[in-house]
Amino acid sequence: MQRPGDSRRLLLVGARAETAAKARAAGFRVWRLPDSASGHPADPAAEVRSLTHRHRIGRVLHTGDGRARLAALEDADATGLALTSARSVRRLTDPVALRRLLREDGRFAARSRETASADQAAEAVRETGLPAVVRHCGSPDGRTALLTEPGDLTAWRAATRDEDGPFLVEEFVEGPLFVVYALTVDGLHHMLAVTNRRSAGALVTEVCPAPVGNRQVAELRSAAGALLDLVDFQCGLAHVTLVLGADGPRIVGSGTGTGRHGGELLRAAAGFDPETWLFRALAGERVTRPEPWRTATIAHRLPPRRSPATVP
Repeated sequence: MQRPGDSRRLLLVGARAETAAKARAAGFRVWRLPDSASGHPADPAAEVRSLTHRHRIGRVLHTGDGRARLAALEDADATGLALTSARSVRRLTDPVALRRLLREDGRFAARSRETASADQAAEAVRETGLPAVVRHCGSPDGRTALLTEPGDLTAWRAATRDEDGPFLVEEFVEGPLFVVYALTVDGLHHMLAVTNRRSAGALVTEVCPAPVGNRQVAELRSAAGALLDLVDFQCGLAHVTLVLGADGPRIVGSGTGTGRHGGELLRAAAGFDPETWLFRALAGERVTRPEPWRTATIAHRLPPRRSPATVP
């Protein structure tokens, strides 16, 4: 489909200033609609319409890590300018929408149940059995807790006594945790790296590349690519979090962008910046995907939480 406007004029939704600078370096004229709480318009969809019309913008791309600016993307969908649809972003970033999609597909889903209240979530944990993972989808940060014994459930219920839902209760899948980072242009997914994430108390470490065999890497990449196809992700950076269980990979999370530390980790391990790679590929340049050539590790501490344990 022929897009209106100039394809070298790009509106970035949810982008930081440094991300916009990388797009300009690739040859685009760039306008930006940031995710930050200060300075953004009250009606982002109206701002998209105004910007794209006034400046003959030909492409709108979501580059943020969260669900912000979905209204803007929905408007861009309607005008035919969106490189990444609002529906695909919602499915990748909304834990409930993701689980629904995975349950319908049936290949990589852990058992999960949605509840409207903390009381219903506690009852679902009793029915599912321990250990279980409970995600507070109604909280701003999607707070997630791992419940391993009855005392954890009691403590969790006390901590959420006055909080509204919804909640997501999910079985705990035993196995190592991995993250697959991907870049997509025109619906073609490039798997940039597979990393291994580990936690010891509040300390979370992530190693790139993951110290596993080629067969396991292929399984993880295949599952991540299948999810990106399921959500119809057409353009941008994404990451998929998986547990490699006894019966294969299970998808336990996903998002747009490279998350909190993914970009830094990829730069350290492979010497390339994923956002720069994205804009160069979007500009039509044939860019060879660099492989990680050294092992890199990044560590961070989880913020203090009320018990029970927070899941990274």
